[in-house]
This record gives sequence, C-alpha cells and structure tokens, in this order.
Amino acid sequence: MKIDVPLNLSNHWDGSNEPFTYRNMEFNPIWKRGCIVSAKARLSVLELEYKPDRGILRIENSLHKYKNREGTAHNHDDFTLQNLKDSISEISDKIGLGINDSELRGLEFGINCTGVDPESFIESIEAYKGKIPYNMTGKVKAYGKRFNLSQFQLKIYNKTLEAKISKGLEIGSQVLRFEERVLRMQAVRRLRIHRVGDLLKPETFINMGDSLAKKCRKLTLATSICMEGEISSDDKLGLLLASGISTSHRRIITQGLDRGQQSELRLRGMNLLRKRKKVGVGDDLASFIGRKARELANS
Repeated sequence: MKIDVPLNLSNHWDGSNEPFTYRNMEFNPIWKRGCIVSAKARLSVLELEYKPDRGILRIENSLHKYKNREGTAHNHDDFTLQNLKDSISEISDKIGLGINDSELRGLEFGINCTGVDPESFIESIEAYKGKIPYNMTGKVKAYGKRFNLSQFQLKIYNKTLEAKISKGLEIGSQVLRFEERVLRMQAVRRLRIHRVGDLLKPETFINMGDSLAKKCRKLTLATSICMEGEISSDDKLGLLLASGISTSHRRIITQGLDRGQQSELRLRGMNLLRKRKKVGVGDDLASFIGRKARELANS
C-alpha cells in the first residue's frame, strides 16, 4: 500500500543535511542529483518518506506485514477488515495524524487460499486472457506465476514455498496466494477506492475479493483446454510454445524452424488456449476467494 498524508514538518526540519526526529522517529535526508529532496524513516516494516516540496508524508509497504511485525513479518495468515482498521488506527496514533482521508497512491491485495494443492494449480496455469505468464523464481525453483498487465500485476504463487525460500519460515500448511498489485489506481476506481477510508468498508473488502475471483475465472488452465478429436503435432507444439516453456526446452523442440514458423505456431497455440471451458478446480478456487473475502470483511 502507498499512502500520501498531507504534512508540514518545517518546524522540525530546515532542509539541512542533519537527521531530525519527529514523534520518536528519526528521519534521514535523501540526496538526489546533488540536492536534498526528501527525508526517510521507518515505522517497523513501513517506509516513511517526507517530501517537503509536496507537503506530504508517504507511507509505503504491507499493512498485513505491519500487523505481523513481531518477529519475522509475514502475510501468510488471514488479514481481516478489523485488522486493517486496527493497523490504520495505530499508524495514525504513531504519526499524530488521522489518515482516513489520505489519498491512496498504490494498492496490493490478496487472498490466502487453502484446500488446493499450490504446486499442481500453478503448474496448470497456461494463460490469463490469452497472455502468457512469467515465472516467479526463488533461490531454488519457481514458486509461482505472474502476469504483467497495463494497470495491474496478477500473482499466483505457492505462499508456503515462498515463505520458506525468502524468510526461512515453515508455515505448516499448504497455502496458495492469489494477489493483485495495482499499478495504476484507475484499475480500482470502479470499486470506488480513492482514499484510505474507502478500504474500511465491508463492501470494499467484498468487492476486492470478487474482483480477484473474476480474474481467477479468466485463467486458462492446462486441464481446461477443450479439443475436438485428435490433436495434431503442430497443435501440440503450438501449445507448448504458448505456455511459457524454458529457453533450453524451446530450442530443442523448435530445431529446424525459423522465427516466422515459431511465431506462427505460438499464435496457433494461443488461439487454442483461448478455446477453453471452465474447469472445476478453477471455479472452486474462485468461489473460495469470494467466500473468504466475505468472511474477512465480517471478522
């Protein structure tokens, strides 16, 4: 989350190179191109940046992780509407300002899903609205898939594996995280999200969950490809090329084909992926996301 809070700290800082303290938080000046442009501090896992030219304090990072800041901060458990309200209230107390009316400049939200095997589901993902995913990789292996769209980024990943790779945490259960990172706030304007206070309404929590569920239903899964009769060798090759296979694998299966032929086969595969039907596991996950959002909104 990225929040811009109107704030004037001219009584605390004169723009010099010396660190200053505001409400027990030490701010350090930041240089850029030979000039001091801002000052940064931390509030637990949150990054704070005071920008004097704009008169704002930018608060950035995960409120879910802020809730779980004791020990190793994480977001693999549930984050309820009440948790959000408590976090916002506590941050307001820490900085001495109410932030409900502050503008949202960035947003990321997700649902932790159980009852589905993360590895199998992720491996089955072929495309989202015809777009091929990127692999999310850790130190050892890929743990999820990511789609980069113009207004948002969609991430579906094995939270159990990601927590172990990145933080050495053992969750103890299989968790699949379905997450959206908003790149342009226009993407959530239809959900009537403009300011921090908009997030504190139960209907907003539910709407965000329904938005994720809708995106889940637009995934093309390997088990959902519906073919009539026998599939030709060219169709099989096209499906492989359209499924984001590794470079080394692609080189092996495309020996003797020029770039034009490869592009034609990949397009053929993408067209086949679009001819999909709904699949039980995808629908079940989408339904779970919708139900979970309602549960979190009322907790």
